[in-house]
Amino acid sequence: MVKPVVFQIVGFKNSGKTTLVQAVIRKLQKRGFAAVTIKHHGHGGKPDVLEDKDTSLHMRAGALASLAEGEGSILIQADRLDWPLERLIQLMSAFGPDIILIEGYKKECYPKAVIVRNLEEAEDLSRLDNIHAAVTPLLPEDMHPYFGKNLVWSSSEAADKLAAYVISLSQ
Repeated sequence: MVKPVVFQIVGFKNSGKTTLVQAVIRKLQKRGFAAVTIKHHGHGGKPDVLEDKDTSLHMRAGALASLAEGEGSILIQADRLDWPLERLIQLMSAFGPDIILIEGYKKECYPKAVIVRNLEEAEDLSRLDNIHAAVTPLLPEDMHPYFGKNLVWSSSEAADKLAAYVISLSQ
């Protein structure tokens, strides 16, 4: 089995990470690549779940994890697990993707694109490890002091450029 490409998309809250991830997934799918995602729920608290469904009832009864399957869809819920990102990547690799897109987890060291809306964010995000590209509505030349020779893409072209870039990493 070929190991999937792992690539992060990071930025501050409400910077457009989810929108970009969705657009990249669509571009990858059109080019025949299968992608899975891992999202860091950085808004505090647990991600939303359907509280009165069987999986949640199983969890409240004390199950470590619960899986529901129906018509080819799987829903997994697990609580009281503090898995590192590497273990989540192993779990998602079981689905056989070509690419694993990670939304968030800024401090992790996987190849990443940063979404930068202003120079203050550029200064903060430029300190992260393994930056391959910056996505911004600002002028590319404004990003060079922060991101040097890294790729800089305008927000409007980012999905196409990022999809092509991630595909290039898989070859």
